Amino acid sequence: MVPDDYDAEADFRTTGTVRCADCGTRVRPRTLESLPPHNCIEMRARQLADLPGEAL
Repeated sequence: MVPDDYDAEADFRTTGTVRCADCGTRVRPRTLESLPPHNCIEMRARQLADLPGEAL
């Protein structure tokens, strides 16, 4: 979801936001050390649940 050439530091300096590498959501962290909660795991679980496949 995030381009290979994505520069999180430059994005943070210019926009104050960064993209989550897992889900692509733009979030506004205080520092680049960690992202604030943004329901990434829940969104990914819903996406996987919506995929067609065999019923368990």
